[in-house]
Amino acid sequence: MEFFSKLSRQQQKGLLALLFSKNIAAAAKKAGVSRMTMYRWLQDPVFREEFRKQYECLLLDVTLHLQRSSLKAADLLVNIARDTKLPAGSRVSACRTIIEMGLKGTQFDGILKRDDIFKDVENFL
Repeated sequence: MEFFSKLSRQQQKGLLALLFSKNIAAAAKKAGVSRMTMYRWLQDPVFREEFRKQYECLLLDVTLHLQRSSLKAADLLVNIARDTKLPAGSRVSACRTIIEMGLKGTQFDGILKRDDIFKDVENFL
């Protein structure tokens, strides 16, 4: 847990519990502290900034995992749509999803072709 070096050992444990618990009460229990302690830590700018950074990293990891899984999911949908042994309802549902996602992809492609989006990226960098 060296990456949380600005935090006490107990705060490090609390931060990890916050990242992987369904709410603050559950995180406090997992970390072995009271809810009030957890709320007090969340008021601390150093703790709050460390939590924000770690939460953003976690969201990025989840997003990247979902993006990598998208191709497999798309292949599965195509296989379901083509499998004549499956119920018609399953095949129709897969076809509908393929069409809907294809249309959304077309809309996204239009956004990527806009020149101003690249200006936004350049400004961000």
